[in-house]
Amino acid sequence: AASMVAAALAFMSMICLLPDADEAEWKSPPVTWSVGICYSIIVTCSATTEIFMQVGTVALEADWPGVLIPKDKDQGGKWMAELQSYMSSIDQMSKLLGPTVYGILVQFFSGGGPKETVLSGVAIVLACNLICVPLEWFTLASLFSSHPDLGNKSSKKKAKTESFIGDFVNGW
Repeated sequence: AASMVAAALAFMSMICLLPDADEAEWKSPPVTWSVGICYSIIVTCSATTEIFMQVGTVALEADWPGVLIPKDKDQGGKWMAELQSYMSSIDQMSKLLGPTVYGILVQFFSGGGPKETVLSGVAIVLACNLICVPLEWFTLASLFSSHPDLGNKSSKKKAKTESFIGDFVNGW
């Protein structure tokens, strides 16, 4: 999240470096050292954020349900299936509603020109990260404090998988 904040700030800096030109047509920024540095920061921070988001998703889907609902308390697997169903529904709804709400907010807050639309879009991403990240950290901290087993990796060895992806996921 901190890397996305850095990427958004770099993008806003790059856009602010653009001269105010004809508002009817978007022109890409001239390639200067400052724009090149901003592009590098944006790409690096975005790639880093994506890697950490994927690792977090794998950790969430692989470890949490089994720790939150142990097999001895859920013999038939009904609670586990219900938890997986809720998590899948939340994931799908956020993937559908997120871009829709973002587009509505950009259109609502943009001033009309292409530069203002881009700046309002980046400002919305920045604001969402600044608001949601502390909430996410607090929620995760309270979840880990109420379920200390989430912080411990299981020492049980799983059956050897034959795929690279299986080895990669099991390594986390």
